[in-house]
Amino acid sequence: IRRPRQSLSTTVGLENNVYGLSATLIAKSTSKISNTANSKEVPGYATVDLNGYWNLNPNIKLFTNIKNVGDVKFKTA
Repeated sequence: IRRPRQSLSTTVGLENNVYGLSATLIAKSTSKISNTANSKEVPGYATVDLNGYWNLNPNIKLFTNIKNVGDVKFKTA
């Protein structure tokens, strides 16, 4: 109850000594709010996150990320 029956998370990326880039797809299936006979379901959703870093020098690494790139509206139980 209140948890999606299926979930998927996959990440693809590229990195070298200077920089790194990655994208993550997170998908969740529908979930039920309660066990009652007329319980409602929370719809499933999918989001994409982007991450990156840049090695400015051996002592400084700059990070950035963008969560939910498509600004997907979703509900949680």
